[in-house]
Amino acid sequence: MKKEISIIIPCFNTAGYIRKCLDSLIGQLDGFVYEIILVDDASADNTAEIIEKYINEHDCNIVFIKNEKNLGAGASRNKAVRAAKYGYISSIDSDDYISDGFYGEMYAAAVKSDADVTACDIVCVDAETDGQILCDAFNGKVSRYSLISTGLAASPCNKLIKKEYLIKYPFAEGIMNEDVASILAIVAECERVAYCENARYYYVQRKGSVQNSVLSFKRLDIIKAVDIFESRIKSNPDYEKLLDIVVFNQIICFALYVPAKERGLVKHVPFLRKFGKLSKKYNLTENKSYQKLLGISPRKQKMFFKYYMRCLCGGFPLFASAFADMAYFYKKYSSNRYVIKKKIERRDVIAAAEKNAGARGGVTVTAAIPNYNYADFLYERLYSILYQDYKINELIILDDCSTDNSREVIDEIVPELSKHISVKKIYNTENSGSPFKQWRKAIENAESDYIWIAEADDFCDRKMLSSIVSPIESDREIVISYADTAFIDRSGKVIVKTIKPEIDLMRTGHWNRDFVNDGESEIKNYAFLNCTIANVSSAVIKKDDYSDIFGEVGSFRQVGDYYFYLSVMQRGKVAFKNKPLNYYRMHGTNVTSTTKKQQHFDELKRVHSILDAKYGFTPEQKEKLEERYRVLTDAWKLGE
Repeated sequence: MKKEISIIIPCFNTAGYIRKCLDSLIGQLDGFVYEIILVDDASADNTAEIIEKYINEHDCNIVFIKNEKNLGAGASRNKAVRAAKYGYISSIDSDDYISDGFYGEMYAAAVKSDADVTACDIVCVDAETDGQILCDAFNGKVSRYSLISTGLAASPCNKLIKKEYLIKYPFAEGIMNEDVASILAIVAECERVAYCENARYYYVQRKGSVQNSVLSFKRLDIIKAVDIFESRIKSNPDYEKLLDIVVFNQIICFALYVPAKERGLVKHVPFLRKFGKLSKKYNLTENKSYQKLLGISPRKQKMFFKYYMRCLCGGFPLFASAFADMAYFYKKYSSNRYVIKKKIERRDVIAAAEKNAGARGGVTVTAAIPNYNYADFLYERLYSILYQDYKINELIILDDCSTDNSREVIDEIVPELSKHISVKKIYNTENSGSPFKQWRKAIENAESDYIWIAEADDFCDRKMLSSIVSPIESDREIVISYADTAFIDRSGKVIVKTIKPEIDLMRTGHWNRDFVNDGESEIKNYAFLNCTIANVSSAVIKKDDYSDIFGEVGSFRQVGDYYFYLSVMQRGKVAFKNKPLNYYRMHGTNVTSTTKKQQHFDELKRVHSILDAKYGFTPEQKEKLEERYRVLTDAWKLGE
């Protein structure tokens, strides 16, 4: 059977990106009968020249179409679809790129299920920082509804679609969000959808792109696009359910989050006035999905959403604008802060070590840094450890056979640091393949009372160590003391302010205050359900012989950290600091497959069975565990 595919790429002013886009797909089309249809929409830069040069340099089947005038993405896509020869169509935006083996994996998944639409997950990439966030293609089990109910569902780019559907439901022309009218209607009407877990589409977020442009009346095309979608699915038996979720994802979420990206009544009032009029037919405040959002939102956020939407939909754009401005300032001065204020250099690290040598410290602490290919972050990590206002007694740097220049960085700075602090270097001769082997080495080689395993790519607040050691100074029975964790991107920008909602799955409020608790009590009442220490970098652990624990940890591939924390907790007390002082860095090096998720799920149940055998779960606890399993099965698309 021939593998036939048409790849369409609309282009407009992407001279700086088009070559990378083409490079990402050219080398993976061996064995395919294919065509790449490039449509330049009268670019004002040299995009067309770069494409022509690329065609001359490469022996590949590229069809190049030039629009005489700018027609918009919808018209360009439709022109390419009509020109396409083959039954499966892939669409790529000219500033994005795809993972290795993308087409082989997507095509195999499509053929296996005879799917009309095959989708993969999307990785959103910040063009400036290279920060990456993985977005699931499906919101639960693989189905048309779970595909259509995600925020990026309208994208044609993470999908392989049968041409007949793109002919039946063409892209909207003359408006933005042309894909909402087409792709969502196709997903709603097609017979079969499939999921490809081994492919990734990389969606580059850049300033100046259409979707990140400033507020203008043109952005209200989203409502026109939903209008077209609505007209196309009126005969669908699931019309009301589908329309509800699309209106929520495409219109309500736009209203809640986009205006708050800018400030100013002059911009907001006329925009929100027109938005209210155009969206009135959808009765937004009564939308079922919106009501669910209110039900799960924190109290302050819930109040903001309710009053803002009432003003917006009730014909009071001035008040709605005031709420949008409030959200803008709150976002600017709280969640969007950068915790790394400057470019940290070698001299900064040495100065921090010199200063830390004179700091106080009643409890001796070893800071251990496990590293693998994090040379880019080592200065920042060392600085964040050594600038603590609590004394570091010893530094252990463990390198697990890095293939970058990590060891050069370490070898260069250690002699200078050794003048101010005891430093040990532990270099593996071959990669261990396990972070827990590095943890074990760190603990066994430490000479202090407590060990802080500070992962090489993370960062922390200056007062983190003093805050989590403080309860230990008055109670040496504490075996683990940890702080709340925030998430940062590659550049140090805060993207998640607290991990508490993900820790407190039972909504107990337990982590809304500082506490010291008996370890077994902590397990029985809270940690039995899920891992409550989000990141090892957030904790100090009492020095002890943990060889028996690490012997068992080695049998876990996905939840070894959870098992380790639980085992240590059983030896004493646990302390928590209710403040996000640890910063876990998200930089896109880890993408979890469904296979790993299944392994994670199975290992989680194994840990629970160990706890049940030791403590005996109550009927209420077993019910909570079963609910947890159901949630994970749906969220991770297991059993498909």
